[in-house]
Amino acid sequence: MSRLSTVTFEQIATTADSIKAKNEIPGCKNIRAELGTGSYSTILKHLYRWQESQKRVSQEIDDTLDPTIIRAISNQITERVVASNAASTQSIANLQEEMGIVISESERLTIEVQEKDEELIKANGQNATLQGRLQDKEEDIKVITVDLSDQRRSNELLRVELAKAGLRLEALPKFETTIAALQQELNQARNLSSNMHEAAAVAEARLEAKTMQCNELERKLSEAIRERDVAVNQAAVAANTMENERKEGLARQRRLDEAANNLNLANEIARNAREEVAELRGQLLVMNLSRTPVKANS
Repeated sequence: MSRLSTVTFEQIATTADSIKAKNEIPGCKNIRAELGTGSYSTILKHLYRWQESQKRVSQEIDDTLDPTIIRAISNQITERVVASNAASTQSIANLQEEMGIVISESERLTIEVQEKDEELIKANGQNATLQGRLQDKEEDIKVITVDLSDQRRSNELLRVELAKAGLRLEALPKFETTIAALQQELNQARNLSSNMHEAAAVAEARLEAKTMQCNELERKLSEAIRERDVAVNQAAVAANTMENERKEGLARQRRLDEAANNLNLANEIARNAREEVAELRGQLLVMNLSRTPVKANS
């Protein structure tokens, strides 16, 4: 509903003077009709003020007139009062009608105020509800912000682990080459051990020891191969599922470190075996050289 217009006392006084100049009685209804705006309660308030000002002007005029003139005027007024009873009755009826209109408008405004109060209460309730929901949303935003920060850190760690896994995958061909070299040396050591077993009884015991070392080397080599296979599978799993790589990365790194240690140990054993084989070859060569003159004399 649009807000009622507010009129001033000057507007009401000017309009009332204009209506009075037409020999009509100023009232809320005809003043409202002349102005085309304003509430009846506001018009009635200013109209009472205008009527009081009119009474004060009339009293001032009476105070300045001669008593004879006042009596003559009073007689004329008395004569006119009788004639104007009908007009007074009509004026009273108009006032009653205007009071009814003002009362109706006051009741309507009271109902509107009550409705506005109810709407305000509802709005306050809704506002409180919205404030509560807003606080809940703010708490949710804080939790989501923390979760996003944790997720970013987790993703960064996963990227680092994936990069490490990629580097380990790139290093796998080196493992293949090392294992192939160890396998070749193992085969050579086996062949040399078999040949040296037939060389001499003294060398046989040492060859048996070297065979045991070769067997140990073969076991460690097999273990290294298994570790290599485990590392390959784990690297593949890491490439497909970063979450599993994050959880088992440390364990896989330990196994790879153990495999590297085993390979280093295997290399050391193989190197020692090669040195021992070279030594045995030297001894076998000395033995063969020592036997050669005997065969020539016979």
